[in-house]
Amino acid sequence: MIPLVQSEDRSCGECQLCCKLLGVREFNKPHGVWCPHVGPPGRGCAIYDDRPESCRGFTCLWLASGISPPELRPDKIKGVMVCSPDGHHIVLFEDTGYQGKAHAALARLLNHWIDDGTRYYVVVTGKQWVFYGNTDLLEQAKAMMAHRLDGGDNGE
Repeated sequence: MIPLVQSEDRSCGECQLCCKLLGVREFNKPHGVWCPHVGPPGRGCAIYDDRPESCRGFTCLWLASGISPPELRPDKIKGVMVCSPDGHHIVLFEDTGYQGKAHAALARLLNHWIDDGTRYYVVVTGKQWVFYGNTDLLEQAKAMMAHRLDGGDNGE
């Protein structure tokens, strides 16, 4: 499992990329579209106290783990990493306006993550996704991605 322990020295700061790249099922907000409730950079959510449960329960991997170094904050690399629902795999949502930038920034880290053959990662750009890892896990990834993309949620 990916250890999820938020570092006290990390915060979202001006990053709001999850508000664009991830779907919000309660609003039927699709992936890749800015949430209508996002405020100016650094100000956060206009409905923060009343935000939906899928937003309330969400934390990206940059914030919630030591997997990615501080300089690879999502807004800097134009991509948000999240756990698969089972907590063993990684999904990287890339901003379609910067296709390939996040994957390039994280490729070495992600490829090391899958070296043992028991994990995979998926890179999502818009409605397209690419699988990386042991092909024995591909069917599992397909099922997870069908739910995640068709269901319009962030996988929490």
